[in-house]
Amino acid sequence: MEQVNTHNLYEDFQSKDKKFNGKIFVGIKTTEIYCRTVCTARVPKKKIGIILGNDKKWKKGEFIMIYKYKYQTPNGFSNMLMNSDGKTLTGLWFEGSRDMKKHEINCEEKELPIFKETSKWLDIYFSAKEPDFTPEYKINNLTPFRKEVVDIMNNIPFGKTLTYNDISKIIAQNRGINRMSSQAVGGAVGWNPICIIIPCHRVIGTNGSLTGYGGGIKNKVELLKLEGNDMSKFFIPKRGTAL
Repeated sequence: MEQVNTHNLYEDFQSKDKKFNGKIFVGIKTTEIYCRTVCTARVPKKKIGIILGNDKKWKKGEFIMIYKYKYQTPNGFSNMLMNSDGKTLTGLWFEGSRDMKKHEINCEEKELPIFKETSKWLDIYFSAKEPDFTPEYKINNLTPFRKEVVDIMNNIPFGKTLTYNDISKIIAQNRGINRMSSQAVGGAVGWNPICIIIPCHRVIGTNGSLTGYGGGIKNKVELLKLEGNDMSKFFIPKRGTAL
């Protein structure tokens, strides 16, 4: 087995050379997740990561292993992928969508109880029914503002929608301020790492514009149809994000 030069671990990691896969890991301090050399994400800066050799441990505890699982959706939808730390759901997204860049793709595929539970939830949901349980999920980097937006999205009923402006008004009212930026709300909605279960697809633009969905506009349209929305109220803009 080729030896890793421990004096140049960061440079070796930067190279993204597959020969170092499984030998060099970088632990991200902010998320407590570790990355391998084959990770497609940007190389983290030294100040936010701890570069290690083949020892998958933090200086203050264990690394968190990340696993993935693929879910086969019904016709009309892209298939879905999910991530887990081994216990909780940490990511759920449509395969091939813009959302993929938020998640760990190059990790071990494994059957886990949380993946089984999430798949059961999705089975019920894609049968056009609202599940009566929620898989345990964990959201990394959940700021107070993001939590406000997530809590509002979680309270949008099945088959209903809110606009970004609606959410901004709710937050402004809750905070006792005159206004909240709809653009900031849009950023928090788009950041959502657990799609469908945290129903960001139920958030639409002003006047029914279907835009800003990282899972892809086709999937957003089909999700809204599945929930029995009156699609005549919505339109697809000629230009926009995630079209």
